[in-house]
Amino acid sequence: MILPLTVGAAIGVGLWLIAFAIIPSRPSLASAVNRLHRPAALSLRSDTNSTGLDLIGTWIIRRVGPERFGRYRADLAVLDRPAELFAAHCALAAVFGLVFPVIALSVLAAAGIGVNILIPIWASLLFAGLGVFLVVARLGDAADEQREALRLQLGAFLDVLSMLLAAAEADEQALQLAARAGDGRLFTALNRAFRDAGISGRPMLTGMEELGRRWEIDELRSIAAAGSLASSDGAAVRRTLMAKSRSMRSAQLAAEETQARLQSSKLSLPQFLIAVGLIVMLMYPAVTGFLDNLSATG
Repeated sequence: MILPLTVGAAIGVGLWLIAFAIIPSRPSLASAVNRLHRPAALSLRSDTNSTGLDLIGTWIIRRVGPERFGRYRADLAVLDRPAELFAAHCALAAVFGLVFPVIALSVLAAAGIGVNILIPIWASLLFAGLGVFLVVARLGDAADEQREALRLQLGAFLDVLSMLLAAAEADEQALQLAARAGDGRLFTALNRAFRDAGISGRPMLTGMEELGRRWEIDELRSIAAAGSLASSDGAAVRRTLMAKSRSMRSAQLAAEETQARLQSSKLSLPQFLIAVGLIVMLMYPAVTGFLDNLSATG
């Protein structure tokens, strides 16, 4: 009885999805305007080289609305990952979570084990939400790791920039030379931001501020703001940037020391268990021999 109901429910859901795709709902005016003004990180792909995941993600974003993915815009931008791929991964995780309990129920039903129909329904909903949650959590963790790597590159950029300013280079010329000093992702992005700002006639530090806002890296925005405030005095700019470089180095060193202590503390329990196992291994023959002699004497 359970297996026919499950198959019927799956067929019904499939027919509903087909009808939902053929007869789309009328979008609201706000969503239509937001779609026209959506940022580049959430732009929908329309090229001919799109893969299956891209097409699935594009369909999902169009149905749900790009504004629903706005909270993940910075994480997607710092990872240089298209929103279509992220939406497709969320959909696949949800579908897998929905289908897995149904498959498990079918196996149990084929084995002759009866299960209440409400259990797989709630399990499907739970697994679907858990799958989407894991995809979102993995995105946040990967974005945090990438931001830490970019902060390390930012420290190197500030060191080079401080040396160039100490050598009496002009502010904008020093920014351009420092951005060309490395081939990391931050150096490439800063070089592009400085070039775009120069073409549009804006201050170069404005490009750094926009990059920090797009990637949600507070250090970039604070450095751009401090440099803009002190732009009238070259010595003040140099002192500000050198102070920022020292503070970032100190913060990174403190974070690395904290991480090292945390990793060392995690080794305490394995070391204790190894010591206990070694003591037991050394004492076991003596204890067993003493117990054997005691039993023989008794």
